[in-house]
Amino acid sequence: MSLLASALLAFSFSSCLMTDFPNLTPQFYLSYSGHPREEIGSWLGRVLSGRRTASGEPYDPMDLTAAHRREPIYRFLKVTNPRTGRSVIVRVIDRVPRRSDCDIMLSWRAARLIGLIKDKIGRVIVEPVEVTWVRQFGVASWYGRRWHGRSTANMEVFNMHDMTAAHRFLPFNTYVRVTNLKNGRSVIVRINDRGPFLKGRVIDLSYRAAEALGMIKVGTAYVMLEVLPDELVAEADSRPRSADARASD
Repeated sequence: MSLLASALLAFSFSSCLMTDFPNLTPQFYLSYSGHPREEIGSWLGRVLSGRRTASGEPYDPMDLTAAHRREPIYRFLKVTNPRTGRSVIVRVIDRVPRRSDCDIMLSWRAARLIGLIKDKIGRVIVEPVEVTWVRQFGVASWYGRRWHGRSTANMEVFNMHDMTAAHRFLPFNTYVRVTNLKNGRSVIVRINDRGPFLKGRVIDLSYRAAEALGMIKVGTAYVMLEVLPDELVAEADSRPRSADARASD
């Protein structure tokens, strides 16, 4: 992905930071990929929580997401309320109903951040952006035998013994280093599925990856995700590594 006038930003897509690891904010590169335009915007209520969206994931009012009439699913948009001057970056996961007068409908949290909650409908400035992730922090979970042999979101066959993972929006075949912040262990996994869709979780690991991180018995772990720059680096470093092993490099 090319970066035009990129700036390293810090932005939180969830509110799942734990007290054991304060001030760990996701980091990414942001570049503008389109011209800003004025659109009619509204927002989705909290009563719709759990409703299945066009992307296949359930609607979470606390996520920074949106429904849009035309933009591709998983496209990132910068949305600005011209009345307040406040902006938010949202991810498109759904379609605006055909009978609606709006071009875009924000999640409850996104609308609240830019001061749109009091307005049932209003004008907003929408600008497509490209996001290149560097780091993300949050809770990891794992899945195994129950899904072994089933199709993943990219139409592969899930193998619980492969070093793979599900992520909600990172592109398929992205390689990610996952570090368990409790014990320092890390693994490199390839994204080939979508999920997890439980609030506060950022990645769903295969059984093998979770086992290498020492999180099978507990079920979850607080982790740091680092997106690797290219596949060659990932393939050369795809074995589980402990903190002691990394220190000896």
